[in-house]
Formats: sequence, C-alpha cells, structure tokens
Amino acid sequence: MNPSCWRATDDLEVWFFELMGTSNSPAAKGARSLAILVTWTIWCERNRQVFNEEVKSTARIIDEIKEASRWWISAGAKHLFFLVDRHISE
Repeated sequence: MNPSCWRATDDLEVWFFELMGTSNSPAAKGARSLAILVTWTIWCERNRQVFNEEVKSTARIIDEIKEASRWWISAGAKHLFFLVDRHISE
C-alpha cells in the first residue's frame, strides 16, 4: 500500500484492485473495507461542498472516518477491526 508504487489511473475500480489486490487474507479484507469507507466519506464530503457549500477541516473528516470505523466494527466488520483497532486512537 505504498503510495510511491501506485500507478496513475482514472478508473476507481482499477485503482482499488491494484491497491488492495485480490487476496482473501484478513488484512486484505480489512484494507478493502477501509478503502471503501474512506472513499465513501470523501465522496460524501465532496457532495456537501458542492451542493451545500459547506466545508469541513481535514482533521474533522479524519475524525469522522475513525468514528465510522468504530460503527462498522460494531456492526460486524471483523477484518476492519484487526486493521484499525490498535490505530483508532491516533
């Protein structure tokens, strides 16, 4: 997941699978869940800025991602738990 190794692409699906691969390991499943969560949060923030002319700070968006991670984990995202649990308070 090193950004210096990423290939430029305009296709979200290509980016996603190149970033996460197709492994079924718990870490890969957790990373895919986190990528979906981050992408969804950024998309929602983009819509808020475009349609409501509201802007949140980067720190606030990161806090929302952390909070959403907690909700996803409590809803059963067990692989996400192993990926973010020890880092959630950072």
